[in-house]
Amino acid sequence: MLGKNRTIPLLAGFLIVPLIVIAGLGWVNYRLIKSFPDEVGGRFAVQWQVVRQFARQGISPYSDSVRISTTASNSTSLKAGFTAPLYTAFIILPFALIEDFLVAKSIWLVILEISVILSTIFICRFAGWKPGKFQFMVFLFFTLFSLHSVQALILGDTTILVVFFTILALNTLRDKRMELTGFLLALATIQPRV
Repeated sequence: MLGKNRTIPLLAGFLIVPLIVIAGLGWVNYRLIKSFPDEVGGRFAVQWQVVRQFARQGISPYSDSVRISTTASNSTSLKAGFTAPLYTAFIILPFALIEDFLVAKSIWLVILEISVILSTIFICRFAGWKPGKFQFMVFLFFTLFSLHSVQALILGDTTILVVFFTILALNTLRDKRMELTGFLLALATIQPRV
């Protein structure tokens, strides 16, 4: 009976601590995006606007009428459009339904950040590498703050999800879970140019 009493707070801790960390990430992302609205999430901004028009007005995301004018960091105006396969719109759709763009972008960044962390964990698992806690934290730090991760996070790029789905597919392939592997590889095609 004493074991059951200890299990409930332990389980609650495993649920509450990650929720607090995720909420903290969301808050930090929101403050960052609010401070630098044009620098963070440029690619996501285009996808969000195009998928939003697709969902609300039924306009094809590939139509010239939905090409979005964006301003790059060097103040040159660019015309950007939706270049991903149509099924990518279904991944962006839940965020496009959120009215406040800053909230949608901050939630999107939280998902990308969690994907980078989980990708790091699953790549270690796939490689059979079992580092110590300190060694893993150093590896995670350099993974999170490498040029490629930071650049993809700043842009709000789906490349992070492609990497995540591919690493998960490799793990499921090794475990001989072929149907799940196929599903994950199909999800990894949301950005074919990678």
